[in-house]
Amino acid sequence: MQMVKAINRYPAWWTLYYALRFIYFISIPVLSIFILFGVLSITSSRYVTQEDYIYTCVCLFLLIAPAILMYSRASSRKDKIKKLSRR
Repeated sequence: MQMVKAINRYPAWWTLYYALRFIYFISIPVLSIFILFGVLSITSSRYVTQEDYIYTCVCLFLLIAPAILMYSRASSRKDKIKKLSRR
């Protein structure tokens, strides 16, 4: 009796894709915060103040906002496609 080989539904490159995606969405914002505070603490003649936190939050928002917008747009398209396929 011959065994039936299971079909691999996930391509081999998906693991690399998810690893790179994790690096992009997690590591880059965290590293940018550390780099920003490091540069500010080295180059500034004063301690890190409230103004520096505002700069950091704005930079973090500018890094994360496009991902949130793309996710919301993709989820709304996905919902539209699901509604059309149910008809």
